[in-house]
Amino acid sequence: MEHSIYNLNIECFSQTVYTTNLHYISAYIEGRHTHVMAELRQQLLVLHLHTPDLNSNVVAWAMYDGTGKTRYTTGDSESPPYNSVIEAMIDGWRVIQFPQQFPAYPGMEYYTSYLRFEYILEKLEEI
Repeated sequence: MEHSIYNLNIECFSQTVYTTNLHYISAYIEGRHTHVMAELRQQLLVLHLHTPDLNSNVVAWAMYDGTGKTRYTTGDSESPPYNSVIEAMIDGWRVIQFPQQFPAYPGMEYYTSYLRFEYILEKLEEI
């Protein structure tokens, strides 16, 4: 009985049917069921914030695209892709690194130094 239902489904669709489940694509092709791993590549977004608050304004940024679709360079835009880490998270970016918090040395609070509040985010894209 199960065999005849399977044959009926194949006849009804009479074409290839795809179902996406996480990173696997299940394909029914000519009565065969196969699993194919989707080709995923990582995109990285580095955001430097004014303060450690995730809603703080972005003061510097860099993007890296592992898909090869876009090549970013330093200073290629005047405005950040997102105004805060939260805004990027809403768009699907995942935070993979938070900045370490170091106390300022006494008397050094107002000196220029490296950008301390660096967040690294990632997004996986199919190619």
